Amino acid sequence: SDPVFYSNRALVYIKLNRFHEAISDCTASIERKPSIKAYARRAAGWASLNRFALAAEDYKKALKFEPRNQDCLQELNKVRQYF
Repeated sequence: SDPVFYSNRALVYIKLNRFHEAISDCTASIERKPSIKAYARRAAGWASLNRFALAAEDYKKALKFEPRNQDCLQELNKVRQYF
C-alpha cells in the first residue's frame, strides 16, 4: 500500500522497457499519494509509447509540485513538439 513502492517499481519497469506496467504502477502510486516522481515517471511511460498528449498532461501535473524542475520542463518541451 506504500505509494513509494509503486513509484520505485515503475522506474524499474521503465528501464526494462515495460511501459504499460510502469504506467500502471505510477497510477497506483498517484491514487495513494500523488508525487512529482509518480507523475514524471508515468509521463515518461506515456512518451515512450508515443502518447505525447498524455505525457504532457502528466509533466504539467508533476510541475505543480516543483514548477522549476528542469528535467520535467525539458521533457514537457520535448513531447509538446509532437502535437
